[in-house]
Amino acid sequence: MGERHVTRSIERDQRLVAAEGAHARRFDDEMIVLDLQGGDYYGLNAVGARLWEEFTAGRTPAQVAATLVAAYDVDFDRALNDCLALANELCARGLLRKG
Repeated sequence: MGERHVTRSIERDQRLVAAEGAHARRFDDEMIVLDLQGGDYYGLNAVGARLWEEFTAGRTPAQVAATLVAAYDVDFDRALNDCLALANELCARGLLRKG
């Protein structure tokens, strides 16, 4: 997902769900997310795929960030900022919504 200005509307303790019309499928380490309503598709790398799965399983960005800290060599604030950035981007594209 390219660089663009994203409004920070998702909070660290906000639960998210897949939007109606958004369908995801894992292919090896990547995730393809289809927007059936808009006709677009998006590819997520291995980390993005993991975040999608965590978000759609009902975990908050803060909870997901904690799992990233445990799995990767990253501090919590960086992991949380990355989680919030992706969550906001996916919401802006209509793929996730607040749960």
